[in-house]
Amino acid sequence: MTFSIQPFCLDHLVDISRIWNDVIIAGTHFPQDKTLSLEECHSLFTQASYTAVAVLNNEVVGVYILYPNNIGRLRKVANASYAVDKKARGKKVGKALIMHSLNKSKELNFRILQFNSVVDSNSGAKYLYNKLGFKHAGYIPNCFKINDVNYQGVNIFYCSFNRLIAFFSWRSSRYVLKFKNAVLSKCCNKW
Repeated sequence: MTFSIQPFCLDHLVDISRIWNDVIIAGTHFPQDKTLSLEECHSLFTQASYTAVAVLNNEVVGVYILYPNNIGRLRKVANASYAVDKKARGKKVGKALIMHSLNKSKELNFRILQFNSVVDSNSGAKYLYNKLGFKHAGYIPNCFKINDVNYQGVNIFYCSFNRLIAFFSWRSSRYVLKFKNAVLSKCCNKW
């Protein structure tokens, strides 16, 4: 299985627009309640600080966008959104996108990567963020509209880079994060 994370280019636009809109239509993870046109997707993906796609067996199966979470004094806090094609879930595509976005955040001189609204029912994302060492910063109850009558809470997660020293090593399907006072090592059996 050939797998890579690549910078976004216009050839990817139709595929990632479909993947992004599928997540919007599901109504359980993204705050948008209306799908985006191809032009709106183009604007979203090109105006981000960085956009990358996951390609599996020559097929686009995921995307992430990275952008400042705020302006001015908070511009060094990054935010990211991820979307994975339904047929590629469970193949560690999301994990690869997150790991790549961590590296890219550091490269772009962000100090923190923060997720503002991880919906309570998104147990896969919450599990993965915890497993990757993100800190849980808070919970806001009953604010994310699932349908006309139901609301769920959202979680806030972050990863701080001011303690992050080192590197991501993909050799032997391993990645390693080194911190000043500790080493966090995680293994992936299948990447």
